[in-house]
Amino acid sequence: MEILRQRANRRRILDQYLPNELDLQEVDPERFQPNEVHDDLLRMLFVCSDDSIPVESQLVLGLKILCGFDIQEIGFRLFTTEANVYKRLGRA
Repeated sequence: MEILRQRANRRRILDQYLPNELDLQEVDPERFQPNEVHDDLLRMLFVCSDDSIPVESQLVLGLKILCGFDIQEIGFRLFTTEANVYKRLGRA
């Protein structure tokens, strides 16, 4: 419910400040090419932040792969257990 409310608020703000300039729902798939990004780290960041991955799992995946944190450190920093971190990585 909270996510729907946030999306509605964002859409309202965008409509207020960017009326009819662009439609954010329509993204041209030809516009973004996978080979367009030449930096491997940046490409990996895009993979870690895919919309199909839950946000909590995106965070854990990014900390593990991009930053090189170990499971114990990620759990400590996110105030969660190591088992929870492993579950989030598995979901990602």
